[in-house]
Amino acid sequence: MQLHIQIPVYKIEHLATLVHHSMDGEKRNFHTSRHALSVSEAQDGIPTLAGLFHDIIYFQIDNGFPMYTHEILMPFVEIDGDEVFIKPEFEIEDILFTFCLEIFEFQPGQKLSPFSGLNEFLSAFVAAKSLEEFLTRKQLLMIIACIEATIPFRMPDKRGISAYDRLEMRLRRISIQYDVDFSEHEISQTVRWGVTLANKDVENFAYQDVGEFLDHTWALLPETNGTLWATEVYSIRNYRQALLKMENFLSFLNPDSVFQQYKDTPDNKYYHELNQQAHYNIGIARDYLGIKLLNIAIIEALALTTGGDVPISMFLGDIKHPGQKVERAEDYLPKTGLNDDLEYNEVLYALLEFGRAHESSFDMKNSPLASFVYKSLGTKKTNDYLNSAKDMFAHRISPEDFLRKMDPHVVCSIAKACAMLAFTRREALLDQYGQIEGLMEK
Repeated sequence: MQLHIQIPVYKIEHLATLVHHSMDGEKRNFHTSRHALSVSEAQDGIPTLAGLFHDIIYFQIDNGFPMYTHEILMPFVEIDGDEVFIKPEFEIEDILFTFCLEIFEFQPGQKLSPFSGLNEFLSAFVAAKSLEEFLTRKQLLMIIACIEATIPFRMPDKRGISAYDRLEMRLRRISIQYDVDFSEHEISQTVRWGVTLANKDVENFAYQDVGEFLDHTWALLPETNGTLWATEVYSIRNYRQALLKMENFLSFLNPDSVFQQYKDTPDNKYYHELNQQAHYNIGIARDYLGIKLLNIAIIEALALTTGGDVPISMFLGDIKHPGQKVERAEDYLPKTGLNDDLEYNEVLYALLEFGRAHESSFDMKNSPLASFVYKSLGTKKTNDYLNSAKDMFAHRISPEDFLRKMDPHVVCSIAKACAMLAFTRREALLDQYGQIEGLMEK
């Protein structure tokens, strides 16, 4: 459905600048205007506009609101540190803010949570206010509803009623309460647009190439872990914390909550395919992150037992990009291949050995050290040792105890390799190597 509206060029410029300025700040790496354009691609007029604005506010990444949105938002919300609240009372009345409250089922005075619609709610209001001089109330309400639909990872309630069934009911009630002339077809169409937009927003979970899916996962890491932007100085612990946060998220994420269906949108066959691929990609990503975590746990433990946390490049070397000659710790690892006596996942091995689909700014796309660990241990031992690594992260065991629990050949090999680069820790690392080698001889 095309909107057939005429907007002066200078107004289009203002709207484009608002989206670009808000979404292409230095702290965004995934939720950028490129993502907004991708989500909006090949959509009807209403969901196209909703897609362009759906991530314009991302409070926890931007550490606040983009400059051009302050005037719109601050009469209605207040910030207390890193928390956002809807004001208990408003000095001005605004029907569009009322529509947002009704569509999102929020109340004056409510604390807004990032996990239950903070960013979508505020993005929807910015979208409505930015477009109100060009669109009807009904069209603006449709856009608000479409943005509400993009709140991710929601399961049906105990009665089997989905978030989209509830959205339909709210639109019907608002239509009557506020005298908005919605037909049943328009209500249903709005929710269909919202579901389609929501599924487009998370389409990477259904990529056939799991390496492409992991690329998107890696693009999210700097957004939620600001220290990774400092490529030359982020520490071993910074990197481990970023991986652990993502691994925890994927471990608790129900794959059935990723893609959504409302009536016959999408159709059953396509919905099943999306859901099946999401299960597969999330499973592989969890295991991939687990191997990477075990690898970085060994390096973190070596650092902590020889003097403390340091920039990761000190132990591993600078990030090597294609065509560059950079000395790296893996250059000093013993050659090893797959062991016929151990079990492996071929997809995981390929991702570690040959890499994700593309390079990232803060990390190499392949993982030679983690690949060495996986080839040396196989799937079962890797999982067993990962449990010990998580005990160390949670301070249930010491770094020394973790290293003693680990496979000595792996620890010795990595300690010796890191000693070749970390010259200020060389003696301590080689001493660690000697102690573990002594235990092996006993």
